[in-house]
Amino acid sequence: MRLPGLLLVVTLLLVPSYEFYTLAGQYPVMPLVSQFFGVAAIVAMGFVQLMATRLTGLEALFGGMDRIYIFHKWLGIGALALVLLHDNIDPDIRGLKGGNLADFGESLGGFSLDALQVLILVTVLTTIPYNLWKLSHKLMGVMFICGVLHFVFIPKPFELTSFVGLYTSVFGVVGIVSYFYCLGFRIFMRKHYRYQVESVERKGKSVAITLSPIDKAMKHYAGQFAFLKFNQADLSEVHPFTISKAPDSKGNLRFTVSALGDYTERLQAQVATGMQATITGAHGNFLMKRTKHPQVWVAAGVGITPFVAWANALGSEQEVHLFYSFKEESHAMHLDELRSIAREKPNFKLHCLESSQGERLSTALITQKLKGSWPKISVSFCGPKAMRQDLLSNLRKQGLSGRRFYYEEFEIRSGIGLMKLIRWGNRLFKSRFPVQTVRFNLLWKDVWNNTVRRVESWLKS
Repeated sequence: MRLPGLLLVVTLLLVPSYEFYTLAGQYPVMPLVSQFFGVAAIVAMGFVQLMATRLTGLEALFGGMDRIYIFHKWLGIGALALVLLHDNIDPDIRGLKGGNLADFGESLGGFSLDALQVLILVTVLTTIPYNLWKLSHKLMGVMFICGVLHFVFIPKPFELTSFVGLYTSVFGVVGIVSYFYCLGFRIFMRKHYRYQVESVERKGKSVAITLSPIDKAMKHYAGQFAFLKFNQADLSEVHPFTISKAPDSKGNLRFTVSALGDYTERLQAQVATGMQATITGAHGNFLMKRTKHPQVWVAAGVGITPFVAWANALGSEQEVHLFYSFKEESHAMHLDELRSIAREKPNFKLHCLESSQGERLSTALITQKLKGSWPKISVSFCGPKAMRQDLLSNLRKQGLSGRRFYYEEFEIRSGIGLMKLIRWGNRLFKSRFPVQTVRFNLLWKDVWNNTVRRVESWLKS
């Protein structure tokens, strides 16, 4: 993520702190700290709602839509942490009088806190079905509105017309407007394009869908993605997919999709020529690097999509080595197209790795193909996160700087590493409190055995 975006958000969160500092001589410190956390939470959640709008300009600030989604997730979790701090540090200040709706505001605050904890848990659990995950996001906006009303109604050590009152209210309004924009008004306000499916190519569990514009074509750069929605009952969800074709004079677009979930499985099976779709975009900063030095492109599975577009747009002055890893050649999308490009462009070298035949990508293989040009090369990657992390770790050992390793987040919907965190905490607890760990394990075993006995007894009865 780009530093300007991070600095902007941190600054926006800290702006109200000065006015709370000036109030420290009039009111107890801890309630003021609690109230500051509450105000910062509204500012953070308002910005979280704004980031969900996908408005032009946000990508330039944060470095791509994939980075926006990641920061959106972590800022939302940070906002919840601020709310929890606000709730656990007593915010009440004696002598402050609220209006007629003060009690109602307190109730809204408690309700929204409880609901937010559940909704954020649903959000970070990647095992939750997409429909429930999407619903949880919609309900978060409702809880944000409750939080803003809580702020308006409760007793405060400042007026709503003061600087901090107006500042917080502005972010409340921005967040609420952004929420309703995302909820349904985006389709009327944001530029969208109507397309029709021209051809469909299925291969294994993947499908390449070529669409032609019905009226005006969408402009894009090779490597970008767009949000695609088919005007078909079972396929009407909006999903982001990479455009696997360089721009052409007709304005045609091609999306290559792998059946990795419920929606993509339906799409792979049901999409047909003649279907109409609505497309918004284009988004993303995963663009081909313009450099005279050798480039390495690494694709795994459906991660080939941006590189097909790059290969189509590739000039003759750049030396490129594409390492394409797939399970079986018969299921590898766009392989014939890439081989054709390699024949036409001598500077484009294609290296195929079929994992079912035991072929694996390694830094030794890359070194062999590039003849050891590590100090000058750049590496672009699209594929699973675990593979990316392993590859980057090995490339760094060869002297590659992380600044010359480019990628776009393959999984926009991701968790927070909850199981890793639990395992780390468990190891830490065992090392610090070995006796207590043994006692806890024995207690847990007793609880489990008692539960099993109760279930067995219930089944027998």
